[in-house]
Amino acid sequence: MINIMMLRYNNYNWLSKFKKVITKRKELLIYRYRQSITNSNARLITFLNKKYINFSSNNYLGLSNHPHIISSYQNEIKVSGVSTSSSGHIIGYSIKHKMLEKKLANLLGYPNAILFNSGFDANQAIISTIISKNDCVIADRLTHASIISAVMQSPGTLKRFRHNDILSLAKILETTNKFDNRLIVTEGVFSMDGDQAPLQDIIIRAKATNSWVMIDDAHGFGIIGRNGIGSTYLSNYKPEILVITFSKAIGVNGAAILCKYKILADYLIQCARQLIYSTSLSIAQISAIDTAITIMQDSNYLRKRLRRNIQRFKSGIKKLKLQLIPSNTAIQSIIFNDTRHVINLVRKARKYGIWLNAIRPPTVPLFSSRIRVTITAMHRKHDIDNLLKLLSLF
Repeated sequence: MINIMMLRYNNYNWLSKFKKVITKRKELLIYRYRQSITNSNARLITFLNKKYINFSSNNYLGLSNHPHIISSYQNEIKVSGVSTSSSGHIIGYSIKHKMLEKKLANLLGYPNAILFNSGFDANQAIISTIISKNDCVIADRLTHASIISAVMQSPGTLKRFRHNDILSLAKILETTNKFDNRLIVTEGVFSMDGDQAPLQDIIIRAKATNSWVMIDDAHGFGIIGRNGIGSTYLSNYKPEILVITFSKAIGVNGAAILCKYKILADYLIQCARQLIYSTSLSIAQISAIDTAITIMQDSNYLRKRLRRNIQRFKSGIKKLKLQLIPSNTAIQSIIFNDTRHVINLVRKARKYGIWLNAIRPPTVPLFSSRIRVTITAMHRKHDIDNLLKLLSLF
């Protein structure tokens, strides 16, 4: 017979725990709220029937609203529907999936590419699939949460080097040579700070210690390098593992892992649970991604416009006494330390018709609350000038 009192006690323990966590987060001003947006694009956002200039979008080139990409999606829906209704290991891997993987591999100079539903899935898949008990992941301290959580759930060992600090990385490499395998993980462009990893130096250390390198280039692909092919173009090096996403500059959704070795791709196809047990990207989505990749390569004019907008913002903010993290990318983060101050800034921005978001712990370290401004190619000069005018008040 079920002990009713025990059930009530267990429920109380859980509910009490949840309440304490939520109460504490509200006290610390780090409670997360979701807001129901009516619609948005790379420049504007509508909330509660009011339009705002949008400085919180990853849609760096404005491709999510490109008419040719939308047409590709719509036309394929009429043929293939809105879902593959199956894992890629059953009937969810179409000829169009295969052709897109080949296109990505050729574009980035790899023998293989494997599609995933999201960047989070791709990062989780690679770590959980290849890392074993006597392996070590050496990750930049600011590497994305999807990677860190994957390592923590794996049987491997996690070591973290100081952000973009090659000497810190070198010291860890010196003390981890007893592991069977070592994987150095960093990002091409860091999602919170917008700065770039010293890939050349990391590559030199990796080669010298027989370590592999994994680069998450979610915020670099589409923006950096020749025709937007990403951060690895600048280093002229193909890391063993490259992760790209289609949800930022490409303007769609989904991700891919590029594998330097065919045997690695084969291993992921056989063993990556995130791939095997998920319904694959819809064929309509694949068609939209394919079109977006083609447009992205021919969009140097958008990249130039984006660079001009970034420079306009940086030039203007130099005149203000604000703590801007050095960055040449679309992500421009301003540190305010005081979480309450950041929240007040966001509220005031809404009154001025500007949409900003407060980035607070635990997403970023304690005492580093910030406004993460994202610039896009779609912003106009007066949009940026109005933002700078607002920031001058703080």
